[in-house]
Amino acid sequence: MKRKVKELKRIARKNLTGNYTLLIKAFIWTNALVMLVETPFSMLRTEALWSSQNIIYLIALILIHIISIILVCGQYKMHLSLARNGKADFKDYFSLLKNQPDRYILANLILFGISLICLIPTFASLAILYLSESLTMILPAFVLNIISLILVTYTTLSYNLVFYILLDNPDITIVSALKATRKMMKRHKRRYLYMQLSFLGLLLLNVLSFGIGIFWTEPYMTQTTTLFYLDTKGELDSVQTERRKIHTPEPEMYNQYI
Repeated sequence: MKRKVKELKRIARKNLTGNYTLLIKAFIWTNALVMLVETPFSMLRTEALWSSQNIIYLIALILIHIISIILVCGQYKMHLSLARNGKADFKDYFSLLKNQPDRYILANLILFGISLICLIPTFASLAILYLSESLTMILPAFVLNIISLILVTYTTLSYNLVFYILLDNPDITIVSALKATRKMMKRHKRRYLYMQLSFLGLLLLNVLSFGIGIFWTEPYMTQTTTLFYLDTKGELDSVQTERRKIHTPEPEMYNQYI
């Protein structure tokens, strides 16, 4: 049974009850560690756009965010544990540092490369606008940007759940994981897109709260995405059934002779 996004969100809210603190803690750790590593490089920035310092900063920023996927996947592992067992364990957060971290880094690097390829039309549009002084080139440049947007959206919808598959299958190759993700999402891209768009209101609240709201909305969105993964995989029904058995007390036996 493929559940509606509204139902996935309801289950996510239920799962998060009593577990928000640990998941917020993991989210804060991720961002704090990234900022800590990034800060020394940010001090190199200068006003000259193409200075060597700015190029070093840009390269460092890209590498830091590629490597930080290890911590992000640690959060995903906590969310998988919460969705399946009803409890998040902070030990899962750092577990991937010693458990084939290169797989997640390489997968993230491949996705980054695919994204760059999808952005080739945008780079071409920037070159056109830079080299041409004619206003007639604005429309072609706009069309090229739309093409990039479509390609990036399609790639995101096809491969964004690959890290969940890597977490669930420690022995699978990255190429096999990408193929499995694409196959799994073949008939679910529209539902996944709808789910992501349904979070726009929460993202607006994050802006209005000066970013404070993200500490609550990020675990909620990630847990909903985790449930979407389990649902698309065909596992969510059995997980929910098993959890109901655990939390439903057995009825007391009545002996009519006592």
